[in-house]
Amino acid sequence: MDPSPRLVEEFGIGVSLAASNDGILRLDRISEGGPAGSSGMVAQGDEILSVDKKAVEGTDVAAVARMLQGPQGSLVRIKVRRNNQHTYSVCLERGPDRPPP
Repeated sequence: MDPSPRLVEEFGIGVSLAASNDGILRLDRISEGGPAGSSGMVAQGDEILSVDKKAVEGTDVAAVARMLQGPQGSLVRIKVRRNNQHTYSVCLERGPDRPPP
């Protein structure tokens, strides 16, 4: 058995996050070729309410970005609110993350 540690590559959903002054996290940019952009289910400006059923209100951007990452092909469920009205959940498969320019 090889005792050396193995590096596990992390993948995301191809988004950049931004926090407003009141602590609300929003999708700032979405990579068209990434999992989120390819799904067509999320849009720039959508509020992120939870990741895998864990509320993210008051959580810093870096921590939420880490929550969105995981092994390639694994699933992540995000709950979003659009235009301060419609709330829904989206399940995305993590994959090659091409960060937005």
